[in-house]
Amino acid sequence: MGELTVEGEHGKLRLNGYGKLFWRQHGDNAESEISYDWRDTGFGGDCVYHLQKHVVAHLKLGTALENSACDYLKNLEVQQAIYAANAEGRRQTLLTID
Repeated sequence: MGELTVEGEHGKLRLNGYGKLFWRQHGDNAESEISYDWRDTGFGGDCVYHLQKHVVAHLKLGTALENSACDYLKNLEVQQAIYAANAEGRRQTLLTID
């Protein structure tokens, strides 16, 4: 699926093409892997399947949704900044997202 690097005020977060996360603080050459629970099953770890299952349960059973449309709009803001950074060949500054 590709790789992603996000640089913030305190360091750099990197996702490699195998789904592994790494953290490196500014001014440090050492990178440490961040462990998390991820299963390489289906496309993208079955993320689409799990999202659909979650939404259908909400619609049929009234279970709570994990995020709101307002929360998701923040994700889109970050995504647009990533695309703009690539298109313009420069960093983009985002305000802290609460």
